[in-house]
Amino acid sequence: MWFAVVVAGLVVSSPARAQTSPEAAGGGLSERLLEEADAISQRLGSVRGLKPLGPITKGVKDRTQLRESLIAKIAVEYPKEEILAEQAMMVRLGLMRPDQDLESIVLDVLTEEIAGYYDTDVGELYLIDDPDMAAQRMTMAHELFHAIQDQHYHLNSVQGPKTGLAGTKLNPDRVTARASLIEGDAVVVMLDFTLAEQGVLPPGQSVLDQPAMADMVLTQLDLLATSSGALFEGQESALERAPRFIQMELQFPYIAGLSFVRAVREANGSWADVNAVYLDPPNSTEQILHPERYLDRDEPVLIDLDEAPIQAALPGDGWEMFYASVVGEYRTRLWLEEHLEEGSPIPIPAAAGWDGDRLKGFMRDGHVVAVQVSVWDSAAEAKQYAEALVQMSRKRRPGSAPFERSGAHGELVGLGMIPGEELTLVERWGAWVLYIDGVPVPSDFDLGALRSAVWQGRRAGPYPKTKTGSPSP
Repeated sequence: MWFAVVVAGLVVSSPARAQTSPEAAGGGLSERLLEEADAISQRLGSVRGLKPLGPITKGVKDRTQLRESLIAKIAVEYPKEEILAEQAMMVRLGLMRPDQDLESIVLDVLTEEIAGYYDTDVGELYLIDDPDMAAQRMTMAHELFHAIQDQHYHLNSVQGPKTGLAGTKLNPDRVTARASLIEGDAVVVMLDFTLAEQGVLPPGQSVLDQPAMADMVLTQLDLLATSSGALFEGQESALERAPRFIQMELQFPYIAGLSFVRAVREANGSWADVNAVYLDPPNSTEQILHPERYLDRDEPVLIDLDEAPIQAALPGDGWEMFYASVVGEYRTRLWLEEHLEEGSPIPIPAAAGWDGDRLKGFMRDGHVVAVQVSVWDSAAEAKQYAEALVQMSRKRRPGSAPFERSGAHGELVGLGMIPGEELTLVERWGAWVLYIDGVPVPSDFDLGALRSAVWQGRRAGPYPKTKTGSPSP
């Protein structure tokens, strides 16, 4: 999703915290904050073993200024048409209501909860002018470590290029995976720094060295995220009002990233193993959710679909491809959870065999058709996903008449194959699954031509290696 990149580098806090200007807080607040940040940056080297390689450019803004600078940054990187395209696809998939505005929701969440951020494009850290020094020190530890990460590993190169099938514009699953490495590492540093200051951790120790403590932290974070829908406190905050899919999406890099960093470090008990991940970062949320798959180099499949044959096979003229993305294991799980019964055991195992996908959207006169092709670790896991899609589709369209076919290699289930209705199709072929939703059905509709256009137009290959910045001395 377009906001996946924005998450990296942000620290959020309770919106109930005071919004105090430097003047109201007393003269010299900015100077005190910057001096405190300088002192903390030097201490972080002993906390994590990565020392600053030079001065860190820093500035202090009030909440309004911080909000305006973040909005301006987003406007440059994500044109309005890209955000509207994301919104149209989320509505088609049933993740948002048509009357909701994605841009407003995400901006409200990010700017209401923000406590500071590090801008990797200009290499500058922005702190908020809050006199609550105890809370600020936690924020500083997190954000200053982002600056140190950037000095050592060049975070923009860790995320990879914007263009290409694996680039940040077309592959938010990969973006989220790498944001999880970056944010999970920074969360550990923030916890270690804070707990050491409180005397809870001995000098030089990490929360990851205390299994019971690490388990408790992760349990509390999971409970806060899943029960209230908000990682941080606040009554009816913008995050709590946001659709659940967005809530979980924004929190994932911090919580799952912490678990991933923990698993990598536990493999040999060394921060050197975590440092090495920056030079060969994860390619999917599958590898974040299942760190052993990253450690075993179980890489996803990079898939694409030729759009021209699909456009020609859709009924009528004028179809334009407006959207291309990778859903990935984590968003697949969230999507299924959104539509299946609460507490259903299906979503997690149905998503766990994910090995790659490509989702494309086609639009004509505002009408959206979604086409996804995915590949799974086995035919059995593909069948499990296809069955979950069928169950979800039947729940979303309870009045549509189904039709089914089966053969030696798989199954096909369709809903709405009646003139005047919209077609939803789920087809499994071995370890591959095809999902089509929203096709308007005319009397002369050729379903076989559309299926052939998708199946024959799929391409699959390995993910390209990321050329990250070399570790600095």
